[in-house]
Amino acid sequence: MVHYNSALFTIQEKLSTYMKLARIHNLAPSVILVIVGAWAGSGHRMSAVQSVSVWLMGLISGGMAVASVVVNDYFDLKIDATNAPDKPLPSGAITPDAALLLSSLIYCCCLIAACLMEPSRLRSIVAFSAAATLLYTPLFKRLTAIKNATVASVIALAPLAGALAAGAVSSIVVLENATRSA
Repeated sequence: MVHYNSALFTIQEKLSTYMKLARIHNLAPSVILVIVGAWAGSGHRMSAVQSVSVWLMGLISGGMAVASVVVNDYFDLKIDATNAPDKPLPSGAITPDAALLLSSLIYCCCLIAACLMEPSRLRSIVAFSAAATLLYTPLFKRLTAIKNATVASVIALAPLAGALAAGAVSSIVVLENATRSA
């Protein structure tokens, strides 16, 4: 009985460590941006917020946020070993290979889920966001203007994706509805 409890405790600890690595608290803002975009882009219809497509897009957006912080920690392992040695990767609680596998799995799930989305612009937004966040740390992070533009673009695309998932006909309609509400 003691062995079972200690094994369960170890699984809970490991899961907690992965949650810390993934910074799960970043899911909520990503989902909220998509929902707000759906609401604004649909002309403030609550039915848009209740759409399965909108919630799927929210989960994809949240998945991108989680995958990007994990891959960022993977590429920043040496820096974090000095500046943040208690984080899961530099502390050795999670191996770099496991972090890379987790990030890759989440990116793949997001891209596969995007294949279910209409219109095709949504798939393009997800593909762009995946590429931009994946290349952020190894390439863009050192270039201030490109780094800032990358982050701003990915964040700005979330509400647009929400609006498109809610059925907004085009980005022009989305922008017109959003400016009318301001």
